[in-house]
Amino acid sequence: MLFMLCSWLHTIAQKVNYSGVPQAVIDGIRNKYPGGILNKIKRKKEGFVATIYLHDKKSEATFAANGDWQETITDEEWKGLTDSARKAFRKSSYWQWQIEEIKLIETPKSENIYRFMVKDVDPFDFEYFRPYSREYTVYISESGRITKVE
Repeated sequence: MLFMLCSWLHTIAQKVNYSGVPQAVIDGIRNKYPGGILNKIKRKKEGFVATIYLHDKKSEATFAANGDWQETITDEEWKGLTDSARKAFRKSSYWQWQIEEIKLIETPKSENIYRFMVKDVDPFDFEYFRPYSREYTVYISESGRITKVE
């Protein structure tokens, strides 16, 4: 099993195309995520976005062309949230809604934020008839403050 996992991770790392990626970006990725496995890197309007696997989680990290780290968005689970963030979500008006996904958003300029994609499903909501479903995005800081709902 361990051999299969190592082979899979080695295969992921081999597929990365570094053409057109400045050395400063590659160095920035290696410095920020020394134990991470780089899956791919793409040029985007805001810089370069690297898909990285670290601690069994997938992250997308954005770096400027000069190698400066700008943002990382990581898949998160309920058990990985801070106690304060869990309490804030439980106290919110969305606590009974279905959580579609949770992402951790990290930036160098502000407190880390959890982004909850939630869905309110009517009990009479059938697979092909969804007139009462509502979806929102709820942002909660690691310290437990709801910062935005959209």
